[in-house]
Amino acid sequence: MLNDAYESKLKDEGVDPEEVRRARELKEDLDKTIQRIEQAQDEVHEYRNWRKREWSRVEALQSESSDREKQLETATQKHDDAKKDYRNKEKGLQDKIDACTGRARKIGNEIEEANLILDKFKGHDSGTQEFPGNAPVLTEQLRNIYQQLEQLREQVLKAIRKAKGVLNRYENTHVYEAWRKLRQYRVDHLADPTDQYTEDFELGETESLRLLLDQDLPHLRYALIDQFNGASGELGDYFDSLKLLASEVNQVSNRLQRSINTDQQIESISDIQVVLQPRIYEDESWAPLKNFVEHWRNWHLSNRRDIPTAELIEDFHAVVTILRNAKMRHDIESMVDMTLQLRENGRLVIIRNDNDFLNASSTGLTYLAIMAVFIGMTRYLAPDLSTRITWPIDELATLSANNIARLSSMLESHNITMISACPKLDHGLRKFFENKVSVNEGQIHIFGKKQDANQTENKSLFAGVARRNKSLGEREHVK
Repeated sequence: MLNDAYESKLKDEGVDPEEVRRARELKEDLDKTIQRIEQAQDEVHEYRNWRKREWSRVEALQSESSDREKQLETATQKHDDAKKDYRNKEKGLQDKIDACTGRARKIGNEIEEANLILDKFKGHDSGTQEFPGNAPVLTEQLRNIYQQLEQLREQVLKAIRKAKGVLNRYENTHVYEAWRKLRQYRVDHLADPTDQYTEDFELGETESLRLLLDQDLPHLRYALIDQFNGASGELGDYFDSLKLLASEVNQVSNRLQRSINTDQQIESISDIQVVLQPRIYEDESWAPLKNFVEHWRNWHLSNRRDIPTAELIEDFHAVVTILRNAKMRHDIESMVDMTLQLRENGRLVIIRNDNDFLNASSTGLTYLAIMAVFIGMTRYLAPDLSTRITWPIDELATLSANNIARLSSMLESHNITMISACPKLDHGLRKFFENKVSVNEGQIHIFGKKQDANQTENKSLFAGVARRNKSLGEREHVK
């Protein structure tokens, strides 16, 4: 109540009570801050004393620290240099020791060998002649022989390195792989693997080169020849199969032409032909394939065990590359082009696709033409006329009665039975079928039988269908 009265009074005097409240809170916060500052007077005095006592030495200490870091860096560099110099001197001295040891060993061997030679001439008086016992002459001779050996050694090393350079240019080859195995065999038998980088090891590689030339290369050569001849033979067989295909296609085309136009009874259409043409001659791979096969076969007659020539290998690679990207595949559609040709009232009609077929002639004549083609094909595949063949034929009602009669006659002459389903079986169609069945709303009517017989047969038929459906349902339930 008192607060409310106070706030009402303030509002009457034009003072916002909220502002008064915020001012009071601010004053309280400031009083607390002043109190904390007064309580921290001791710490402030201590901090000021520390600054006067210690902080005044910061620059001097920083300068001293920088000097000490430079001294440390200089000392570290000197230590590293001294350590490196020591290692170099130690390595140089060790190399000299090793060289001297080697020379001492070599000189000892030479002295021993010289003593053996001198022992052979003991008791011989050389007189004034320059016998081997004459030390100056013997020394000169040995010096000349040594120089010749050194020259021969350099020549052998150069030849070995040149041969290895040639081999290294053909890393992904059987020859390089054989060389690598021979070299690795010698490396594996070294006491110290680092010896493979010495000249003595290189000189020993002459034996590996000899084995490569005398043993591995002949085997690799014969294997390469057999491999190339095998692949070339496969290309030759493929080429022959394509030629045989082309010949067979031409023969089939001619036989179909004769079969189709035999007993052809369509008045307005004549010279019906199914023209089959091999596409292999048009494919971009045919010419290079033919050129390579002929070239290889002529060369192979007198060079069966020889490495193929560079030109022959180039032709081989060209054929393989083209065959990988050839449009011609292994299916018959990509290898054979088929067109249907006929004459309608003397006009030549060529049919290559469905659109040509639909626009080639009237619907009835087009239908008859395709029937003539299928009759010829059927009897081409089954030439025995005593074998009765059954044909299902659709859209029979699109033909006129005259054309149906012609089709029926053509089928009968080739011993082909026609079956068809029509929406309406009028009198014009009935006469062409020996057996006629009508199905209407579940009722089956066989023409030429009485109604009772039809009903009995229908019941038997429907009962059989019901039994089959029940059996299928039971099996499905078991599953």
